[in-house]
Amino acid sequence: MLLLAIIIAGPIIAERFGFPGLIGLIFLGMFAGPFVLGWIPVEGLVSDLGDIGLLYLMFLAGLSFNIRAFMENRSNAIVYGLLGFFIPFVMSYYFAISFIDLEVLGALLVGAMWASNTLVAYPDVLAAGLQNKRAVSAAVSAGVVADLLSLTVLGIVTSTAVIELEDAAYSEATTPNPALPLWLGLLLLAAFCFWLLPRITQWFFV
Repeated sequence: MLLLAIIIAGPIIAERFGFPGLIGLIFLGMFAGPFVLGWIPVEGLVSDLGDIGLLYLMFLAGLSFNIRAFMENRSNAIVYGLLGFFIPFVMSYYFAISFIDLEVLGALLVGAMWASNTLVAYPDVLAAGLQNKRAVSAAVSAGVVADLLSLTVLGIVTSTAVIELEDAAYSEATTPNPALPLWLGLLLLAAFCFWLLPRITQWFFV
């Protein structure tokens, strides 16, 4: 009940003071969360609803994504996406290595987390009717590029960690590791994404 009350009251209170409704949700969530008042735990239902909400936001952005506008402005979107990924990624990686004293895999994971994007303001953009603006199309496209790169880094980090654990286990058992090498798995993934998948989609939808 408290969670529903916050979801309903947050936007109303914020809009009364002239702020976007999202601001009210953020501030009420901060105060009701475990680090201030402790009324609502992060685990369980709240975490699941958050994951569903993020997926819905990405789906909503993809649903109204204009591929023709992206192709017309693809150079700007790609450059913006690369800058939006690499600047926070490199800074976070350097900070994690230099000040937190993390290992390479941990620093890469921190960099991927800071470099990813979530389109939390997109519902307000839709409500204002700005989704067809050039800047908005470039920002959404750049967010997709940054998220793809972040997911790629995350996949490499998790795969490398799993392979290292499996190699250690198999070296103790003195039996060969049947897992594919990481470089071979990445080559197969790239071949599937850039060669096989486009042909399957063309055959399916064209």
